[in-house]
Amino acid sequence: MELQENLGKLGKDKITGFKGIVNAYIVYLTGCNQYGLVSQKLKSDGSTLDIHWFDVDRIEIIGKGIQKKEVTNRFRPGGPQDHPQGKNG
Repeated sequence: MELQENLGKLGKDKITGFKGIVNAYIVYLTGCNQYGLVSQKLKSDGSTLDIHWFDVDRIEIIGKGIQKKEVTNRFRPGGPQDHPQGKNG
């Protein structure tokens, strides 16, 4: 799926010129799919900017961006987890 292949790549909104790393994507039932771009720049206080959402067709992939890190631990991220025997009860 092309949407997933672009995760981690540098994208640019064709209308506003906003550039950022493709951090997420949303697939809507209605077909209005979107990429969430995160700026590599920080605010003046050192905090990060919020994710900005754009229709997929507005985004041009302009660079390699960053390498996605594969999850190597055996636990799924988020949500309820089964605890291994001997830990926490």
